[in-house]
Amino acid sequence: MTRHGCDLTAASKTPGPFLSVPAAILPLERMFEVSSTTVIAEGAVACRVGGAMCKMCQGRSADEYVQDLKRSIDEFGWALQYVESEVDRYGIHPAFCYTVGLTDLGSPEIVVTGRGPQESSRILNSLGSFVASGMLDIEAGMGCSAAGFELFTIDVPDCADILHAASDVYGNGRFGAVQTVWRDLDGSLPWEGIPSIVVQPIFGPIPH
Repeated sequence: MTRHGCDLTAASKTPGPFLSVPAAILPLERMFEVSSTTVIAEGAVACRVGGAMCKMCQGRSADEYVQDLKRSIDEFGWALQYVESEVDRYGIHPAFCYTVGLTDLGSPEIVVTGRGPQESSRILNSLGSFVASGMLDIEAGMGCSAAGFELFTIDVPDCADILHAASDVYGNGRFGAVQTVWRDLDGSLPWEGIPSIVVQPIFGPIPH
C-alpha cells in the first residue's frame, strides 16, 4: 500500500511558538509542495496538491529526495512530512504528519495523526521550536500544549516502519519517536470515555 506524502514546511532554528517556513523538503514516494489542504485522489496519474505537480512525477529520484531533505534539515533544523489520508480495501487510513531532523538535536521525532496539513504544521513546528530552544525535553508520558491543542505523548515503538522519510535519513533503528495525541472538544483522549481511534490512530501502546 502506497500512502501519498507531501512536504509541508521546514522549521526555522529561531525559537518561536508558531513557525512555518516553506522549504524544499520532499517525501520519497510522492513529493509535493503544499499550498492548501487539497487531498489527492487515490490512483491519480498527475498527482497534485494545491496545484503543484508531484515532484517524483517530474522525474526526481529517491536519492535526490534524500539529499534535498538533508540539506533542508541542515538549513532549517527540521522538516515536516505529511502523509495524505487514504481509503482502500483494508479500511480508512487517516492522515498523519511527523518531524524529520529533531534526532540531530538529541530528541525523538514527533508525530501527530488525524489533523490537516496546516494544523499539523502548527502543532509540530510549535513543539519543534521549543525542543530546539531547550525549553522542552519531550518524551513519552507527558502532557503539553501547542497551537491551541492539549496533548499527551506516547511512545511509537515501530517508528521506523511508519516514518519512512526519517528512516531514509537516519536508518532503521537509529532514531526514536513519540506521538502527540490531541484531546477532543470534551477534553478526552481517544482511549477515554467512548474509545475511538478512527479519526486519530494511535501508533503506540495506550497508557493504563
